[in-house]
Amino acid sequence: MNLPHKASLGLFINSLKPFTDIHRQMRKLTYLYNQKLESWNFFRFYDVKHFIPCIESLTHGQLINVVNGVNAFYGYSAQYPDGVEITFHPDYLYDGSKREPLFINTYLYNHYANITQLQTVAKAKALIEQFSQVEGDELEGDALMGYCIHAANCSFLDDIHQSKALLYDLQARYLCRHQPRTWQIANEKAAPYKYNQVLLSYHRYIACLNTQGEMK
Repeated sequence: MNLPHKASLGLFINSLKPFTDIHRQMRKLTYLYNQKLESWNFFRFYDVKHFIPCIESLTHGQLINVVNGVNAFYGYSAQYPDGVEITFHPDYLYDGSKREPLFINTYLYNHYANITQLQTVAKAKALIEQFSQVEGDELEGDALMGYCIHAANCSFLDDIHQSKALLYDLQARYLCRHQPRTWQIANEKAAPYKYNQVLLSYHRYIACLNTQGEMK
């Protein structure tokens, strides 16, 4: 196998069970109930970076639902370019204990939330590099990422947490990072939209952007 194609191969299962039994067993992981949001969510269990946190979060009864009759799981990802082998105690192979339903628990919910936030911060960094850099006053590389993480924490404290709102908010904060008065004015202009964090962040960003144009 060529390395660039490993991640697309997903998860391999080593089991003596018939294919139909394993297929039925793993289908339980396709959609999981999200108790926090009271909704059903598609779950990419075949992605190693999601599968491992899932396995680690399960109770004994839930784990039996997934690994009963499975000798090992194998998978590849950018995090595990040489592959990873996931094995379990032999007792799980033929455990007849009562099975428990699977769902997106708090551990998994936080796992996904962290991934989403990190992806949003990385996207905001890319947008800043493309649209919001001021000549002669640029932050780059790790310095820019460090600023974005700091700005995101400030956004969270202001109850800005939706992905789209964060993208606008981080760009606005970056533009005004040396101009507290400009930031204050932008907040005042965006105040009518304070009950909608996306609109609030958007209008604050536009106000900051327009001010930069006036300063040039």
